[in-house]
Amino acid sequence: MQKLPLTRRDVLVGAIAAGLGTVAAKAFPAKLSLTKPKSFRVAHFCDMHIKCRGSARLTKSALKQAMALEEKPDILITGGDLIFDAMIEEERSVRHQWRLVKSVFSKKNVDIPMEHCIGNHDIWGVDRDRSKTTGNEEKYGKKWAMAELGMESPYRSFDQGGWHFIILDGTMPLPDEKRYIAELDDVQFDWLRADLQKTPDSTPVMIVSHEPILGVSVFFPEKTADDRTWSLPKSLMHSDAKKIVSLFEQHTNVKLCVSGHTHLVDRVDFRGVSYICNGAVSGAWWNGPYKGVQPGYGIVDLHPDGTFDHQYLTY
Repeated sequence: MQKLPLTRRDVLVGAIAAGLGTVAAKAFPAKLSLTKPKSFRVAHFCDMHIKCRGSARLTKSALKQAMALEEKPDILITGGDLIFDAMIEEERSVRHQWRLVKSVFSKKNVDIPMEHCIGNHDIWGVDRDRSKTTGNEEKYGKKWAMAELGMESPYRSFDQGGWHFIILDGTMPLPDEKRYIAELDDVQFDWLRADLQKTPDSTPVMIVSHEPILGVSVFFPEKTADDRTWSLPKSLMHSDAKKIVSLFEQHTNVKLCVSGHTHLVDRVDFRGVSYICNGAVSGAWWNGPYKGVQPGYGIVDLHPDGTFDHQYLTY
């Protein structure tokens, strides 16, 4: 091929291009990615207390908003108290409530993976007198909720989006006393310890519980303080918090614990772990905001490096 003579302009353009190429090579090495690693987005829906068509319709509207976010969640995790109320309601009422839950969380309304956490109001027959249960029913206790939500165990773990998720079952019914407390029994605590031990240190961990493991909002319901002392019922926050926190100190990859139960929003950062309460979809049990907190749900963006971003969205 015949070579064409170079003009002065060609030489200048070539020199400038060569210079820019050198600068580009220094500023942007070949192995450097200019795309930020994608975060894994979790929608956390707590305390829906679905009992009637109105509460079901409003929960659907919250789900519709979450599914339409510009950055759509990768997974939906419910934080317990899906219905209101199996603790004291008779079988016919509880059946109706679970039927509504099934319609709300159908594939038509939620087209992403779902995981569930059991709350105190999901447990049938905590008050046997009012629920007219004996304790011998096939669906008594947590069995009914587990069957409706497709759960083989009330607590479990799984891996998604580069994170390890642990869903706890911290509601321990005391039927003889017609109440419950928040804690892990020995079997579940041993399971939690073993699960954390086998999780690689490089894998960040997010933990979901219904009742807060640690929280601030637990101190603000009525009758939790007098003029001199705080009085905190064991049903509001994990009574075994010290034991659980001590376990987390042995595993620095535990980064985040999310909960519901209080219907309030708070965040506690303690010893390397963030504890967040994500309010309630039902607000004040479908009577507007609760103590100034509007009905809403949590959005958590989990990043590959173990950090996260959190926001509480009203709808």
